[in-house]
Amino acid sequence: SLQSLSRDDLWAAYSSLLGTFIETVEALTKALDMRDILSSGHSLRVSQACCTMGAHMGFSEKEIQELRLAAILHDVGKIGISDAILGKPGRLTEQEFFLIKKHPEIGEQIVSGVEYLRNVAPVIRHHHEFFNGKGYPDEIGGDDIELNARIISVADAFDFMRTDLSFRAPISVHDTMETLQDRAGAQFDPAVVDALTEVMQEQSNVVH
Repeated sequence: SLQSLSRDDLWAAYSSLLGTFIETVEALTKALDMRDILSSGHSLRVSQACCTMGAHMGFSEKEIQELRLAAILHDVGKIGISDAILGKPGRLTEQEFFLIKKHPEIGEQIVSGVEYLRNVAPVIRHHHEFFNGKGYPDEIGGDDIELNARIISVADAFDFMRTDLSFRAPISVHDTMETLQDRAGAQFDPAVVDALTEVMQEQSNVVH
């Protein structure tokens, strides 16, 4: 019976369930990403980058799992956005961008109905907030933005700049990092940009 299971057994059972849960969420996210012309594989790449940064920043295994879930699901609200907008090649009109900007709030509503994802809901809501308070939807800044949302914000921008779009080629790693560093303190948390910079330096040292 459950009563007689040791703490280690319970942890192993929990970890196995959690692993299955995350795999299911990843599979659903892949399907979602296929709808968005910009996003094939985007959510999983953002999630991978977030976990690497979290580990570099000294997160515990449990904290990394929570960050992973928030990152995988950060764009889940796009499920509520029309295919005509998500699938549109080229730049969006002001009206289309207004509708796209609703996706963090839609995402929050979707996940807040799931007990297990309750902690993730505010992170999804705030992944487009700016460190200087000029983002959306709540115009909060600094430490008022959840740390996981600040990490996702940087990883999200990195992946967007590195992606080949219909209206521009991928931006080089060097130029992408330069843009992130330029916007540190305004759009992005400087400590998170520093963490990504250090991770990228470590990875390039391994390559050479």
